[in-house]
Amino acid sequence: MKLKTGTPYSLLKQSAVTGFGKPLTRTSTHAQVLIVGTGISGALIAHSLLHAGFHVCMVDKREPVRGSTPASTGLLQYELDGSAAELSEKFGFPQWNRIVHTMKSANAALGKLAAPFPGCGFEVRDSLYVASKKSDVSSLKKEFAFRTEAHLPVTWLSTDNLRNQCGVHGSAAILSRQAAKIDACALAQGLLKAGSRHGLEIYSPVNVATYQESSSGVEVQTSSGHRLSCDHLILADGYEGYRHLTRNTFSLYSTFVTLVRPLSETPQEMPLIWETSRPYCYIRSTSSGDLLVGGEDQPLIGQKITRGVLKDVEARLLKKLHNLTSIRGRPVSTWSGAFIASKDSLPFIGRIPGAKNVFAALAYGANGITFSEIGANIILQMLNKVHHPLESSFALDRNF
Repeated sequence: MKLKTGTPYSLLKQSAVTGFGKPLTRTSTHAQVLIVGTGISGALIAHSLLHAGFHVCMVDKREPVRGSTPASTGLLQYELDGSAAELSEKFGFPQWNRIVHTMKSANAALGKLAAPFPGCGFEVRDSLYVASKKSDVSSLKKEFAFRTEAHLPVTWLSTDNLRNQCGVHGSAAILSRQAAKIDACALAQGLLKAGSRHGLEIYSPVNVATYQESSSGVEVQTSSGHRLSCDHLILADGYEGYRHLTRNTFSLYSTFVTLVRPLSETPQEMPLIWETSRPYCYIRSTSSGDLLVGGEDQPLIGQKITRGVLKDVEARLLKKLHNLTSIRGRPVSTWSGAFIASKDSLPFIGRIPGAKNVFAALAYGANGITFSEIGANIILQMLNKVHHPLESSFALDRNF
């Protein structure tokens, strides 16, 4: 699968560099834990397991951190794409409440992890969920009621308050405190480099062809004929990992982002912005004062992303930016990325159905980085044979 087209912001500012993956020269290699994938999910899992005392190896068919992670726009929210009403009906209010509070804690944990790596640009921000039209206000009020009952730090903003306090146009909005933004590419890279100094082995390019479980662990064959063995195999292969799932549990999209240089100065503490329209537009500022404007999701299957497609989407995103904020700007770069969303907006994390020592960590959806941090904790507890309270909600074979 082609994971991205165009040049993402992370690569423009050169936070994704190469050179710390080693070629696999030995015919046979053994590890306690083998992680397939060196993006943000794999990096967070490796960090968690290394600190717990596991011997960890990682492989990737690309250079490290060169898959879909550079295309991430790095919004850290505990707001889910799926409505609170829908998820409370599916899981029950107590479990929905547990999910969003775990997400909130995970974002705080990501801030601590990012602290040694200033290039990650972690910053706490407010988040605005904007009713794009008047007919969306009633459903937004229901969402606000659920969040209030869950004791989340939220405030209701009327049309006037939204415009006067935030400079944003909409029929109403929920303002959520304690969201954040981050450069996922820089964080993954920092964690992997730090891990390499503490025993983490990273091999690339290594393409996993097959794996087979046995009584002694898991045997992995690469397309180049190397054999890897491990006690536990973790598939953190991102948007190429959907083959591990049942087809009717997720949807594949292309999503688009434009890096915009505003023609006038933007607020220094600009909140993260997203809206109730589907597909929605989202906006966040960068540390340099530029804006990342994303959205315009389209079905991935059968779609060819050409320069013309990127220019058309770029124009629509610039128009949405102006409609929401009155900001006009000059596009610097526009790119597309593969994007997968589950039917309930939650990730797929846990054992591969029918397996004993093979796990998947597929942090699909708009909260992918946050889910990756939670997934690192879930995987660690599963390896230690400890139940995690979100294990069943994120399971690959959960009820849809």
